Amino acid sequence: MRVMTRHNVILWLISIFLITPVHSMDQITYVIGVEDNQYFPHYSYENGQYIGIGKQILDAFFTSKGYKYEFRALPVARLFQSFVDNEVDFKYPDNAFWSIVLKQGKGVIYSNPVLPSTDGVMVLPENVGKKSASQIKILGTIRGFTAPQWMGRVEKGHMILAENDNSELLVKQVLTQRIEGAYANLDVMKYILRTKYKNQDALKFDPSLPYTTDYYYFSSIQYPEIIDEFNIWLYQNAPFINDLRDRFGIAGH
Repeated sequence: MRVMTRHNVILWLISIFLITPVHSMDQITYVIGVEDNQYFPHYSYENGQYIGIGKQILDAFFTSKGYKYEFRALPVARLFQSFVDNEVDFKYPDNAFWSIVLKQGKGVIYSNPVLPSTDGVMVLPENVGKKSASQIKILGTIRGFTAPQWMGRVEKGHMILAENDNSELLVKQVLTQRIEGAYANLDVMKYILRTKYKNQDALKFDPSLPYTTDYYYFSSIQYPEIIDEFNIWLYQNAPFINDLRDRFGIAGH
């Protein structure tokens, strides 16, 4: 009979450990990159907590699949960089028209549309239709966001795009006439007016000025198969998502 030395015993134990699956430890924890921004009811990161309809949808999907996951909130510009550097596994919200140059050649896979979004200019009620785009000199938006239909005028020096750290400050600056209009998600600005100022009509959407109607998407570079699963889940859970939209006041288009 061969007597196993201490060295052989150690090697044998190591080999057993390597070939034996450890189910309690091998499950991936997916990291979902989100914006460190207050953009409720769509999403908001406040006091270390991620909230909003976007979280509700992602919670429901990942929980239904039994996946471990966590949210990582980052400033908008840093989030895009972390996403293309594969430091986060998913990004929400995302859109193929956001940070096009940075994402070029990275093989980003986008889900089907998750939620509708209209970004437009909110102005004082008496100013609706009073100015054309060429007459706007100072337009506010959220830091790190883009205003695609306005960038041509900004790049030519015809107007200033004033960036704000949060949506509430953006609304306040229009109300106090420090800027001519606020370019952001209409549902978000209406929520602020309704809850903080108790008057949703204190500012009005000006449809005569350039606006963007699109969708928010869920995206990944590393896990296209989970995006496929998410697309199926979206289709199967359309009534649930519509109910959430009603509860959170997401009008969309």
